[in-house]
Amino acid sequence: MIVVDTLAGADPRTVRERNRANSLDRNTSGMCRGYMQANLVILDREDAFDFLRFCIQNPRPCPILEVTAPGQFEPVLTAPGADLRTDLARYEVYRHGELVERRTDVRDVVTDRDVCFLLGCSYSFEHLLSDAGLPIRHHEQRIDGAPMYITSRHCTPAGRFGGELVVTMRPLPADQITLAVQLTDSHPEAHGAPIAIGYAEQLGIKDLARPDWGTSVALEYGDTPVFWACGVTATHVVQSARLDRVITHSSGYMFITDRKITS
Repeated sequence: MIVVDTLAGADPRTVRERNRANSLDRNTSGMCRGYMQANLVILDREDAFDFLRFCIQNPRPCPILEVTAPGQFEPVLTAPGADLRTDLARYEVYRHGELVERRTDVRDVVTDRDVCFLLGCSYSFEHLLSDAGLPIRHHEQRIDGAPMYITSRHCTPAGRFGGELVVTMRPLPADQITLAVQLTDSHPEAHGAPIAIGYAEQLGIKDLARPDWGTSVALEYGDTPVFWACGVTATHVVQSARLDRVITHSSGYMFITDRKITS
């Protein structure tokens, strides 16, 4: 099986084609260095406007990369020729707030009423940190992606959509945090600078060893937990809205665009 390291320099089209052929099933952290990765939400056009308002009002967790027209599944701005129904490794289907199915292809689930949202992801900036000499602890510990936590901070609601902010946590040596802030602050399309540094309790997180998504990451001696807003916030709020049906990417299995992120 291909491992993530061999895909660090892969072209996004190659990864999307392999996903379409169901020949690649891996968390995308570390893949296609230098290219924007994206969260995916697919919902009925009846709910699309309120969800768009939610994203606009909460740009840190939900930075918009592209919104398609109803029934259009090709993201013509970020990945021309791609198909959002097939080109991710894993999808999740929710009905009335409950996860009912995980799939590798949603062509027979979507309708011509559906609108697709691509939202920025912090995987996009991880190579900027590592290239500057900052450690990516979940890579060092061979863990698939940064752990994610539901916080006590509430997003600005819009229509049916509202709920708590979700964050990722990356431990960093205390003397390197300023550099991490500087590197990520210039990339609001990938959540921007951290929203909190230090004690998890300030976010209502009681135990870093028990993330809501993913696997916990061990802090090394001298590390401080650093928290970024996370696009899984979108999954959390659409689930809470209990829509008749909504489709998302599976956490950590992102859509990889052709859009580059620069230092």
